[in-house]
Amino acid sequence: MLLDDYVKDGTLDYQKLYNAMRDIDGFGAQKKREEFFKGIKDAFDEKCSQGTYEHQRDSVDRVQAARFTSLAYTKEGLIKKLSVLSNREFVLTNDFFDAEDKDYLCLIGSKDTENEQKPVRHTILQSGDILARKLGKEMLYILSVATAIYIFNISKMLQDGHIFEWEWLEMNDSSVSFVGHLNLKDASVHYNY
Repeated sequence: MLLDDYVKDGTLDYQKLYNAMRDIDGFGAQKKREEFFKGIKDAFDEKCSQGTYEHQRDSVDRVQAARFTSLAYTKEGLIKKLSVLSNREFVLTNDFFDAEDKDYLCLIGSKDTENEQKPVRHTILQSGDILARKLGKEMLYILSVATAIYIFNISKMLQDGHIFEWEWLEMNDSSVSFVGHLNLKDASVHYNY
């Protein structure tokens, strides 16, 4: 970790730091993000005390942003936040779906930016909806973006004949899949945090 990578014009570049935190995933990601943030912040504070950098006070907004950034990129944190925002009781699952409550089965995805579309594999949308209907529930696709949560009710979208703009697309894992696109403007619910 190079402190200078996160310093701009002598002050800590929080946006760059948050972006780096967002990229930390896998087992224990929440703890790794917190340790990373603390390491950079402590190193910056040390340099400030030596007069190398200009010390800036952390505003409540920055502290809140760091907290929610780290929450947004773990499934557990996202589900906790979503439960509070929606006044529902979502719990994580260990099967095809990532979370559920009494009415919904949820798949969770994430994006780095708030550009207009998120590709989702056809097999996931169709299989998820079929399984949800068999259980008497609806399928939600929860999309976490840097400062927002978008919720798509896939069951209703399919029932209403929504146009997903299906196409064959090379995915990040180099496989070619038949995908539909979720447009952010079509989300049933949108929470900013």
